[in-house]
Amino acid sequence: MAMHSLAEIMERFHNKNKEYASNEDVFSNFRKAAGGLSYHCREEQVAWEYVVKHLQSLKDMIASNNPCSPETIDEKIGDVIAYMLLIKGMLYKRTNYNPTYPNFDTTFNSDVLDKLVYTLTSEE
Repeated sequence: MAMHSLAEIMERFHNKNKEYASNEDVFSNFRKAAGGLSYHCREEQVAWEYVVKHLQSLKDMIASNNPCSPETIDEKIGDVIAYMLLIKGMLYKRTNYNPTYPNFDTTFNSDVLDKLVYTLTSEE
């Protein structure tokens, strides 16, 4: 279950990256929101608000004790994990920390995500 969930999260991450990020800046939508539409002034603050939104939704789902669709559960939990990974990358960027990971490039781009999705799905 964990490997399948991670593969789904990475696939969603990859698809959202194509929709919201630029080739030069994977955090561009967060940076733009922090500079204009959002009440927050930093990209990680904007991302945190998205995490809180999904956590509140999960809290409401738990509190209601009503059945939830598997798709909704996967979406909410997957998005929280994806946003937390984005925040991790933003905080790394702020501190000029560029980690290296075995068998992966050190840049934050879709090629890395493609490799991870392939690795996760081929290990099941």
